[in-house]
Amino acid sequence: MTRPPARGLVAVALLPAVLVLAGCGDVGGPGDTDPVRAGAESETSLEGWVGDGGDDLTQAEIDELVREAWQEGGDVPPLDDSDLCDQPGPDGAEEVEDTEELDMTLPIGTPLDEALAADGTTAVLVRTDRTDDAAWTRVTELVLAGTDFGDGEPGPCGEPPELYQPAILTSDDPAWAGLTAEAAIADLPATYGYLLLADGRSMREAAAGGEVTVLWVDLGPAAEGEPDLPRSFRSTVDVVAEVEANLAIANVDFFEYADSADPDGVFRGF
Repeated sequence: MTRPPARGLVAVALLPAVLVLAGCGDVGGPGDTDPVRAGAESETSLEGWVGDGGDDLTQAEIDELVREAWQEGGDVPPLDDSDLCDQPGPDGAEEVEDTEELDMTLPIGTPLDEALAADGTTAVLVRTDRTDDAAWTRVTELVLAGTDFGDGEPGPCGEPPELYQPAILTSDDPAWAGLTAEAAIADLPATYGYLLLADGRSMREAAAGGEVTVLWVDLGPAAEGEPDLPRSFRSTVDVVAEVEANLAIANVDFFEYADSADPDGVFRGF
């Protein structure tokens, strides 16, 4: 069982990242003593929140009151029939979606232990089979695909769910051709981090268009007193983000995934 010593805080379960939009506060139920939340019980009206006389306000006037509270950092009710989602943020600047794709490819010659030591990196996807370039491209796309850990519901202003991007780099270095889990554990420096080997099986699966798996390898030093814990297991690519996220925060141990693999040796989820 290996884990970085700096990651001592273990959560009960992996919680999805939550995108919080300023201006969309908590909503109380019946009996809530907060006048803001109590007045926001209706999903179709903000009149209770603006107080007496709300019935006489136009939608534009209600929008302006809520906008002022938003810009002042106040607690505001959910938006409904409102144009506030089209307004600038509290600092007056228009929200600009960052669509720039990150380059997760390691330069040729980068030592794997050096790559794993980089801040925010949990694992490196290593190409060990060089027979099919198209299959390798497909494997990288599947491994790096963002994952929605929520319920798939859109955000408060209709924005798509925020996806979790696994902290995995990729290596297409010919030096790692033929690398096996056993060789990686025996020959590479012990490093707190993991490899995902895209081996011959991975390439054949990607080319066939069905289920695709990769081989996880734990490069950390063997746990003291527990030298026989599993150091590798296969997983399907659709659970890679879940595995990476939990390993990164030491929420689930490596051997737990290995022990939870199906009878054919592949982990497909708990």
